[in-house]
Amino acid sequence: MRFFINSIIKNFPYLYSIWQNYINSIDSKYYKKYCVNYKIIPFGDYCLPRVITTLNRLKPTKKYGEESFPFDLCFSKFTSNLKLLTTNFKDFYNNIEYNQEKKYFENIEFNLFFNHDDISILEFKERYQKRIDNLYKAISNEKLHIYFIVATFEEISSLTIEQFINEMNHYRDINAYDLIIINQSSKKLLFSFKNVHVIDLTKDLSFGKINKNGLWVEKLKKMKNINARIFNYKVMSKLSKLIK
Repeated sequence: MRFFINSIIKNFPYLYSIWQNYINSIDSKYYKKYCVNYKIIPFGDYCLPRVITTLNRLKPTKKYGEESFPFDLCFSKFTSNLKLLTTNFKDFYNNIEYNQEKKYFENIEFNLFFNHDDISILEFKERYQKRIDNLYKAISNEKLHIYFIVATFEEISSLTIEQFINEMNHYRDINAYDLIIINQSSKKLLFSFKNVHVIDLTKDLSFGKINKNGLWVEKLKKMKNINARIFNYKVMSKLSKLIK
């Protein structure tokens, strides 16, 4: 409905500004009421956890005061991200290089590709230090329930999950966080940990159909494509039940 109205009145600046102020007011009240008791932290392997939770209003946008975290908008690997967490990001900046051809920073050692950060190295370090600080601040806040979300095309082992839980136990009670894995690999993942949940997409074909030419974000935002709606439903029908 919002997209439909936006498309009609965005050519009328005055009406559009009134409409946007109205929406902002509604959203502000909504986020203050429903999103104050938890924090969603994307933890790899690409930006789907950030994008889909924001689009579906499970996670506030930056405009409404939501912090960014280090793995929100980059390509990464869950195992490497876990290693960084356990070492307090000790060697995070050591191998950061700017790829002149692709126009973004990367860290080959930790399988990190920052495709949304075409900025100076100084700006990069300032931006990511703040995001790292936000991560540790959030996981140390006992008043919040934390939902870590991983979207991956690779299999995750039980050993890796155990390592994640052991590390997180340094910061939080086992009942104060959940790990949600959006499994886009070719193999089903089964875990017996009570706070680890898998959204299984091993048989999904809809994502590949909206990811032609890498346009899945645009397809999801507009939600006009049938495969975008199918994929969104597959993820959100389960995700919305887990995040409360």
